Amino acid sequence: MHVFLLDTEGSGSTEWNSTHDAKIFALIVLLSSLFVYNSMGAIDEWAINSLSLAAELSSNIAIRANKKSGQTKDDVISTFTPNFIWLLWDFVLEMKEDGWSITENEYLENWLDFYNWSNNEKNKRVREALVKFFKRRECITVVWPVEDETDLVNLNNLSYDDLWPEFKKKAEILKFKVFEDCPTKEMNGKPINGKILAGLLE
Repeated sequence: MHVFLLDTEGSGSTEWNSTHDAKIFALIVLLSSLFVYNSMGAIDEWAINSLSLAAELSSNIAIRANKKSGQTKDDVISTFTPNFIWLLWDFVLEMKEDGWSITENEYLENWLDFYNWSNNEKNKRVREALVKFFKRRECITVVWPVEDETDLVNLNNLSYDDLWPEFKKKAEILKFKVFEDCPTKEMNGKPINGKILAGLLE
């Protein structure tokens, strides 16, 4: 199948308001079969808060209710949401919990579980939205692309072979996820073609 890569601006721009950000977020969620969310460093209070648009998703999408199905609006929306990859750039923490090594996905789920019990109501709503709307989710952590910090300002002039092996390993994983493991965009359980996707976008 063909894979279309759609890059959008991030949230929190000083030139736009939160309504603008929320509309872009909702549009991307509806159009995508794979949603890659970029942030810097580890998952923390600020990182969770930066995904607050997820908690507003249902308020920006109109649903034709089917009273006979017994489904809620959120249930219907969750059938259209894409796979979710949280891509953490410049990640330097050691993947451990209580002295035991954990996977990247376990790291993500541990944080989401933490906010299940958190007293921070805003971040708790974000956690609930991520779990509810993105049932297929995973985390990929990426280290600095080069070992020498001085090379960061010269990245455009470096070859791929010059990059840190650990960075290239994660780059290949992400490349596989996007181009080989990306699910087909579906509607009502059936794959759609380019013409239908164009119609949906309009």
